[in-house]
Amino acid sequence: MSPVGPEYGFSSGAGPGTVTTFGRSTLDRYFTTARSIGATVVRLDAWRADRALARRVGRAQAAGLHVEVIISLRGGTPPAKYERTCRTIAATYRPRGVMRFEMGNEPNLRTTYHANPTPKLWARQQLVCARAIRSAARDAHIVTGGLAGWGRYGSAASDGSAINPLTFLQRAYRAGLRKAPIDAIGWHPYSFRANGSASDMLSTEQATSAWAQMAWTRPSVRSLMAANGDADLRIDATEWGAPTNTTAFTAGVTEEEQAKLIAMGIAAWKTYPWHGDLLVYSWLDRGSSSTSREDHFGLLRPDFSPKPGAAAFQTAVGS
Repeated sequence: MSPVGPEYGFSSGAGPGTVTTFGRSTLDRYFTTARSIGATVVRLDAWRADRALARRVGRAQAAGLHVEVIISLRGGTPPAKYERTCRTIAATYRPRGVMRFEMGNEPNLRTTYHANPTPKLWARQQLVCARAIRSAARDAHIVTGGLAGWGRYGSAASDGSAINPLTFLQRAYRAGLRKAPIDAIGWHPYSFRANGSASDMLSTEQATSAWAQMAWTRPSVRSLMAANGDADLRIDATEWGAPTNTTAFTAGVTEEEQAKLIAMGIAAWKTYPWHGDLLVYSWLDRGSSSTSREDHFGLLRPDFSPKPGAAAFQTAVGS
């Protein structure tokens, strides 16, 4: 049984236009506005237990938010080194009130794992990290690195740069993930496409949809968890959402459809008996690029003016 109940909030991201580059006033504005519409948790990147991370954690907590720390993981990191990092971060931040620890991010993609995805190595990294966190913080909520959607079950990139998350998880379980003392499987149930509808993005009938792959495909995350003794654990959606179109960027969805996605998705999520945290990516647009979709996922525009999705989030989490 997880020591924390399911909560709703935001995954903040890292890099230009995110909390990792904000000064104190913007950082406080980011956290306080998120809390004001009902968010109770924020996901923050952690490369090491340094002053910059301590500042972000402290300001989030001062705004009334719980914190989930992502312990950064690269494919080339030896398990023993990652184990030490996990122990240090857990020992540093659990006494400061942090209970949620996520072990890396999207290990089934080269772009985020920084190496070709390798389920066997990742399973070992997860095992030693989870044990290290548990040894330093026995009551921690431990989440596997959130897996990214990529095609249907059994698919993989010809150059080895990506593996379908169900395929990846199945191989990781076979390689020993089942031994890790975890509380949740991390999953990123993105299912957006350019100018898609909310109903389409939440379909449980599409074999290629990461939303459907949680419980409605064969296999699914839930069936793999059950087959490996983890049926009592939950799924934490540590990133989810859709980018919105602007006059310059047209590869997203309309702001109105993003709001429908947020409202309908949260309502559906609450009905799933295995649901854990649901973290929207993201609260604030990173910029206004005409080519990078990463700039457009926010429920706020870069000037902090709200899109319709902000009100939709507030209503959905409050109902």
